[in-house]
Amino acid sequence: MIAPLLLQSKVMKEAGNHVTTVLGARSQEFLMMEEEANRYSDKVYIATDNGSKGYTGVGFLNELLKKEKFDHCVVMGPVVLMKDVSEITKPFGIPTIVTTTPIMIDGMGMCGVCRVTVGGKMLFGCVDGPEFDGHQVDFDELIMRQRTMLPEERLSSVLADMHGGCKCGRNKA
Repeated sequence: MIAPLLLQSKVMKEAGNHVTTVLGARSQEFLMMEEEANRYSDKVYIATDNGSKGYTGVGFLNELLKKEKFDHCVVMGPVVLMKDVSEITKPFGIPTIVTTTPIMIDGMGMCGVCRVTVGGKMLFGCVDGPEFDGHQVDFDELIMRQRTMLPEERLSSVLADMHGGCKCGRNKA
C-alpha cells in the first residue's frame, strides 16, 4: 500500500505541509518506492520486520513521537500494522486515519462483507470508508473477520500455482 500513501504524501507536501513518511516492509527486498518517498517527504524513516534495513518493526515510533510533534497520522498496510500504529499514536493524542481496505463485493453496503466496527457502530468500508479513525476501529474483530476465509484463500493460492497462476482453472498443468 505504499503507492496510495505516497500519493497522499505528495498532495500534503504540495499543500505546504511538513511530511514525514515511514516506509515499512517484511524485509529489504520487499521495500519499494523509497526514491519517491524522499521526493514527497521532508523526512523518511525505513522499518523492516526483520531489521534488514532501517529500524526493526514499528516500535521506534514511540521514541520518534516523544521527540517530534505530529498533527496527524495516516496508516495504510496490513491490519495488524494499522492496529499497532494506532495503539502507539493514541497516548500521544495524534489523530490517526487508517485505510482498512476490506473485501468489497457490491460497493453499496448491501452484502455486508466489508463491515467494520468503528466507535461501537457497524459501518461499511465501501460506503462509509474505507478510511476510519484508527483509535475507534475494533481491530480484533476486523482481524478475526479477515481470517474467516483464510483456509479457502490459501487453497485458492495453491491451486492457482498448480495451474500456472490462473485462478480460473483453464491453464491446467
